[in-house]
Amino acid sequence: MAGNLPLDVAHILALFLGAIFYGLHVVAFGTCIMVLLFSDRVPFGERRHRALNPFLIVSVTLFLIATFDIALALQHNLDAFVWYKGPGGPKGEFLDISYWGNVLKTMTYSIQALIADSVLIYRCYVVCDRQWMVVVPLSAIALGCLTCSVISWVIEFSIHTNALLNAPRVAPFIRTQFCLTLILNVIATSLIVFKIYRIQRNSADFLMTSMPTSTDRVRGSLSRAMRIIIESGAIYTSATLVVFIIYLSGNNAQYAVANCVVQIIGIVFDLMIVRLYRDRSPAQTHDIATGHTVVLTSGPMRFAANPMKSEITPLQSRFSHDESIIGGISGVARSVASRNEESAAILP
Repeated sequence: MAGNLPLDVAHILALFLGAIFYGLHVVAFGTCIMVLLFSDRVPFGERRHRALNPFLIVSVTLFLIATFDIALALQHNLDAFVWYKGPGGPKGEFLDISYWGNVLKTMTYSIQALIADSVLIYRCYVVCDRQWMVVVPLSAIALGCLTCSVISWVIEFSIHTNALLNAPRVAPFIRTQFCLTLILNVIATSLIVFKIYRIQRNSADFLMTSMPTSTDRVRGSLSRAMRIIIESGAIYTSATLVVFIIYLSGNNAQYAVANCVVQIIGIVFDLMIVRLYRDRSPAQTHDIATGHTVVLTSGPMRFAANPMKSEITPLQSRFSHDESIIGGISGVARSVASRNEESAAILP
């Protein structure tokens, strides 16, 4: 097509841009690790088993895949520009769709996206009161993405001809994968935001009548949670949409943008963790550990439960380490809104 980026230039640009975003990923990953492993703001239940924190495991996995992806890009460029001596020069090497580097690059992108989608589905599951009717349709969409990905990998391995990712045999499955990923992200993010918005309204209504001075702080905390989720979802969805549009146009720039998206997925996840833990204080962490208070917001407001009441256990259990952060916030807010008899006081 006219104005198409030359294939060899596209791969050099992909390596350059991928390296820039990989540097950003290293910084975000390092900050996330510092927060999860060494920060006093991590809740006590998670701090006892830091190495088994699911957020840490996901973050490390995304980083390792991103590192492998940038290493593949470097290896592919070295093969094409240094060691390949066959017909067509570097372009001939890049056109070999069944080359192991090409296939593995496609796999790293798909696996990275599937991990991010799985975490998003889990967050949606926790926030929506663990309702399977919400998770099953989203999981079906994710399973469709996985199926299309595996089929596209098999076709790439077996086609053994000069072709791009827009080849007629593989293009339908890649297009379907992109569509399903976009649909899943829009639906899941919208469900999470809508649920937190409803929790915000219910909590505000309760506090307006019983504890009016705390309404603004509750509203601000949940608004901040919604803002973080919306921003993170928008970044990932927008990046995926850009890759999809460029792919549909048939431009070789898809390789450069796809390299960036592999890194962006990990960056968005790490920054979400850092931002959600950022404003927690060690005092709030201690209160969670003792069971005498339940933290509702990241700010100074805390709901103190009467330690003589055994009913505090369901509230405290919301902060077990296998819950998502957003699930913990929304769970406590729901509990506060429905258990006004069990909230004994507000500590300044």
